[in-house]
Amino acid sequence: EKAAAEREAAEEKAAAERKAAEKKAAAERKAAEEKAAAEAELKAAEEKAAAERKAAEEKAAAEAELKAAEEKAAAERKAAEEKAAAETKALKEAAEDDDDSWDERPSAFARPRGRVHFNPAVSPVRAPQSPTRSTGSIVAPVSPVQFRKAVASPKLGPRSPARARPNTTDLLLVDGRGTSVLDEVAEFLDDEKVQFILTQMPLGSGTFKRNKWLFLTYVGEKVKMMTKAKHVQKSGAVSEIFGSTHASLTLTQRDQVNLEYVLESLKHVFVADDGTFSIAALREEITRNVEQAQEEQQEALEEAVRQTMAELPTVRPTAAGIGLGAEEVMAELRKPLGAFNWALFEANVNELEMVDAGSDSLIEMAEYVDEKKVQYALVRLAFGIGPFRRTKWMVLTFVGEEVPAVKRGRMLALRGDMEELLRPHQVTLECRGRDALEVQSVIERVRPYIVADEIEKAGGKSLGSRQMKVTMADFEQALAEEKVVTAEFFGEDPAASVASLAAFAPLEKDFEQGDTIRQLRDEANPLLWGVFSINPDVKC
Repeated sequence: EKAAAEREAAEEKAAAERKAAEKKAAAERKAAEEKAAAEAELKAAEEKAAAERKAAEEKAAAEAELKAAEEKAAAERKAAEEKAAAETKALKEAAEDDDDSWDERPSAFARPRGRVHFNPAVSPVRAPQSPTRSTGSIVAPVSPVQFRKAVASPKLGPRSPARARPNTTDLLLVDGRGTSVLDEVAEFLDDEKVQFILTQMPLGSGTFKRNKWLFLTYVGEKVKMMTKAKHVQKSGAVSEIFGSTHASLTLTQRDQVNLEYVLESLKHVFVADDGTFSIAALREEITRNVEQAQEEQQEALEEAVRQTMAELPTVRPTAAGIGLGAEEVMAELRKPLGAFNWALFEANVNELEMVDAGSDSLIEMAEYVDEKKVQYALVRLAFGIGPFRRTKWMVLTFVGEEVPAVKRGRMLALRGDMEELLRPHQVTLECRGRDALEVQSVIERVRPYIVADEIEKAGGKSLGSRQMKVTMADFEQALAEEKVVTAEFFGEDPAASVASLAAFAPLEKDFEQGDTIRQLRDEANPLLWGVFSINPDVKC
């Protein structure tokens, strides 16, 4: 009996020790898993911090280069102005001795850049009184003898009625157009092209409101001499298409295409009746008029959206529902106004393994995420409608609340590769749990990045009130516009909204030369500038 009792006690002790050992081993395994997850998260955080530091350093270097370039450009402008003043003084002194001697001094008109812009047909009233020629930032006088010869010249003067007019119906391609100030033109410039810009400057208010039309020529720094010569020959035809303007100017550097530079170069056109001239006052006046016109058009567009949205279905099929794959979805998602505005993917760096895609943004995507997984999404976020629309692409990392720590760390380690696979994009964001996908919350988190990207896009300049707005109301308007514009893609036919749809002017639409110029010449139209280039398929 004693031996049996001892055996039983020994067995109980052994069982207790085994249980304690198993409990200890389980605790150690759990601690190891938590440590591995923590290390993975720490590594991911360190990589993210390193990437942010690198981006900050690159941004600082770019800002330093930009500042140096601006200082260099300012010094060059000042030197050019001083040289122009000296040459003008010498020309005036020579003209007093012998008016005809102007034609015998070609070297006095030499310039390192630019070309003669003189077309009496453009300004027939002002030209005989004050003939000018534009050379980039310099406006120099033209002699009376040169002026008389220019008027008589078949190349520079008005075309003879007996001569056949060129084929100018489709001579120009529209590279870009906008309703904002001139600073945003730079986004549509091509350094390998010669481009022509027609812009109107709204000045004054009320009964004193008036517009100034300018003809700007941008000669890219990489344009070949032969190409430049061919386009110069066609500038007369372009001038006829644009119609009369108050002044013309040739720009040879991208940083010259901004409101301040143009106002300073053509200040003789903008001097007030009392002889005063202030770039700051002019910019404020032009910006105020532009914003007022934008507000009026915004109200009209919002009303058009409301009327059209009433005719559209409230629910649309997803990509899986209509049998589309990742390639077709990404093609639409990359368009500024494509049919899909979100696509959800599994964490797979080898290929895009799409879960689904839809057209109702984060509201709809929240129904398709899996709380037991780490998933990645490309989302197109837009704010505002029509010409006031700002569009950004965001890579969103969704971390489900039920994902185990080890798996979470392993899937998050793929973030860098997935973000690279979904490029290009302007914003990255991590959301933990379905509740974090609430639209208002996401807008609040991404607003600083969107505004910063707009400032960088504007070259560091201050933004207007419309560009600074990133609100829920702007998001809803943009989403409504997308639904209206993409109605045909989903087989919807809002028959009564044809007139409303015409007001939207989708960004991917190919604008016609004639329509764009007519709108630019209409003082009541909010369109302020258009960028054009020669159509290579049209002979003139």
